[in-house]
Amino acid sequence: MKTLLSKQWEDHPMLKRFEQKIDQWAYPAQQRLLALNFAPLRYLISMALTQAIPKALPKELESLQKRYDNLLKKDLENVQSGYYPRALLYQIPLLDYLPRIPQLMGDMLNIVHRARNKRHDDLPATIQHKNYPAYYTRNFHWQSDGYFSQHSAQVYDASVELLFLGTADVMRRQTIPAITRYIQQRNQTEPGLTPPQLSLLDVACGTGRSILQIATAHPSLEYTGLDLSPDYLQEARHVLSTVDKVSLIEANAEAIPMSAEQVDIVSCVYLFHELPRDVRRQILAEMFRVLKPGGLLVLTDSCQLSDSPDIAETLARFPQEYHEPYYKDYLRDDLAQALFQTGFTPPDISLHYISKLFVARKPD
Repeated sequence: MKTLLSKQWEDHPMLKRFEQKIDQWAYPAQQRLLALNFAPLRYLISMALTQAIPKALPKELESLQKRYDNLLKKDLENVQSGYYPRALLYQIPLLDYLPRIPQLMGDMLNIVHRARNKRHDDLPATIQHKNYPAYYTRNFHWQSDGYFSQHSAQVYDASVELLFLGTADVMRRQTIPAITRYIQQRNQTEPGLTPPQLSLLDVACGTGRSILQIATAHPSLEYTGLDLSPDYLQEARHVLSTVDKVSLIEANAEAIPMSAEQVDIVSCVYLFHELPRDVRRQILAEMFRVLKPGGLLVLTDSCQLSDSPDIAETLARFPQEYHEPYYKDYLRDDLAQALFQTGFTPPDISLHYISKLFVARKPD
């Protein structure tokens, strides 16, 4: 009885309205406090890597601020629309991140030295290069060890939140509304279907942050995370320890070790800008192959020049600061056309701060 009453109180309209009022103040305040704390470190890192004072055009700063405000507004709207739970607004693992910031900053001398000497090949000597594609065996972002150590995996999420001023998780979870709508549609068109019968593959899952957020909204899905780094998968096992149905696969996304038409949903976050153009096409073909007919693809990556001329200088500056050898080509790559040529339906595209979301389906 107590559980039932508690549930009824949680769903009470008056409580919902009260929570919404609180969130409209507390959530933006939380995010702006994060940005305020991260901005000085982010500024110092940029200055150290480029040996120049970072500058941005006033109009560009205005565009970035508007995009930032719209992202926070959209995040709140998604919760109010029931696309994902309110808990995600406040799911910031500061207790995990804060101890790792000194670890990350303590490594900055190595990162700056590596950047100034263009040592993108500075990697652990134990790497078996024959097991990895050439485009992967480099230290993206000048980070120590590339994707080949536990140190790298442990500081990665904190470093990305620092880079994006506390919006990395916010941008990641903009994939969830499309997933929620897809599940609702499947349940309406197939009355006997229940969520446990649906499966999701996260390509290049890294430390598992995207899966964790999606699983918070949809705990009954069956999750598979695929990544090429054994160290990042080890960290993902820790991050995803509370997710019931999840398996992790160490493999190259160019040849996903799954049979055709095996999964209902494929997600992918921040992979494509680190790939050569032909590899992007190959991975799209693999995603298409493993999706069931009618299956959903949600793909998030950086904005591109075609849709974001207002922040062109910011986008151009990113590969100058960090080692991102394929980013300039990515900025001009027509991924919508690539998706269509692969066989997907014409994608719905939306912008979220400095990220871009593609939502497409494999035709029935």
